[in-house]
Amino acid sequence: MENLRGGVPGNVAGVHIGEFVRGIEQAVRVGGLGSKTALVRAYANWGRPEMQAYSHELLEHGIEPVQIFSFDKNIKNAADIELCVDVLAVAHDSPWIEVFVIASGDGGFVPLIRRLHHLNKYVIVASTNLPGAGIVNALLKSVADEYHQIPITGPAAAVSPVATAPTTSTTAKSLVAAKKPQQGKKKKKPVVAPIPKTVHTVAPPLLVRVSSRDEYLAAVRGLFADGDLGRAVIAGRSEGKKLSFVGTALKDSIEGFSKEEAGFPYLQLVLLHALGTTDYRLVNLGEKVLAVVHADHVDATMTVVPSTGREPPVTNGAGA
Repeated sequence: MENLRGGVPGNVAGVHIGEFVRGIEQAVRVGGLGSKTALVRAYANWGRPEMQAYSHELLEHGIEPVQIFSFDKNIKNAADIELCVDVLAVAHDSPWIEVFVIASGDGGFVPLIRRLHHLNKYVIVASTNLPGAGIVNALLKSVADEYHQIPITGPAAAVSPVATAPTTSTTAKSLVAAKKPQQGKKKKKPVVAPIPKTVHTVAPPLLVRVSSRDEYLAAVRGLFADGDLGRAVIAGRSEGKKLSFVGTALKDSIEGFSKEEAGFPYLQLVLLHALGTTDYRLVNLGEKVLAVVHADHVDATMTVVPSTGREPPVTNGAGA
């Protein structure tokens, strides 16, 4: 919570946490990454008097408050360490959770994001457009799969997840600079609309209905050969698209899709059978990270997973 206002001394009571969480959920849905929120945790010293105002929002939005007593002693990294431990515990205990959103601009979370990538997870970094928000570390944004700045309308404004823009991707620093008053004048400069960051996502098409294993494989093959999923893989060049991304796209495109319904214990087996006659390859990018890459972008550093034989021993959430 403190990071959302630029650090521990900030006025965290000004952060409208319910609106912020709704904005994150909408950004995830619009990006085709998922539709259900598994858990939301907010880290702060909830014993501070001003934090009591959050009681209603925490209950209404199912947010779990995590108490950080060390903030009374001004120990900066107490919440960071607690958050890192919790994230890795969730990634281990709940492998079906594939997307993690870290609401912070702190560059200290870069190693955590890299570890989540090692576990084949998709990571989003989010911040707010509040004037007091801290600067989002440039390396943190570049390492994350996506960065979103969630607009907060203020206490008196009506909050609507439909009317609220899902994302504006710019640095917190640039927005703060736009709001600073011009020297020698009392009037403020008009707020300049931020330039959105381009994010490659798969727009969910109309759901394809299938009723047999062969139809499942044909539908998967078609999404790569003639659909947005194949174009997204090509746009990813040598990085292609990781299995967590591919799995979510398939669920959003094929009605009732799951690896079990398709007749396989692992998502990678579905892809191996479906893509065997196409120009798309299932490759190991290293550290057991699997991705789908177009044949034109496969290089000598990659290990192509063979299309026959036993299933690959990678089960770190990629098949969820």
